[in-house]
Amino acid sequence: MASLNGSSFQIAGISSGFDTESIISKLMEVQKKPITEAQSKQAEATKQQAAWRTLNTKLLTLDGDLKTLTNGETFKARAAVSSDDTVFSVSADQGSDLGNFSVTVKQLAQQHQMISSGYATQDAKIGVGKSTGTKLISAGGNIK
Repeated sequence: MASLNGSSFQIAGISSGFDTESIISKLMEVQKKPITEAQSKQAEATKQQAAWRTLNTKLLTLDGDLKTLTNGETFKARAAVSSDDTVFSVSADQGSDLGNFSVTVKQLAQQHQMISSGYATQDAKIGVGKSTGTKLISAGGNIK
């Protein structure tokens, strides 16, 4: 049976004796198979490529971490932290001993001053009470 359907001409069924629609459908499937397989391979390759990129990123991160660990300066660094910098400040350098240290303040420093009542002359002897004689006075590390 021949029919004109839209812009295509079809011969189907009884006229030809073949199931032409089924044959054409099967031929189209066979023709599409390489395209479908190529698309599947491409999708799988894209997944593998993403996995390799992730692995590469992680290896680069590991490489950076290893470089830090192999750097001798990494373990020479010292840090000093005070729980309250307004009361007690600390610092550390590469020569500082390692460890945790605690500082206990038992008494805060108080102002202390001694005042002389003065001397009559530059050559006057220094004394306390009735005793007089030579006394050593240190000023700036120099004994006079």
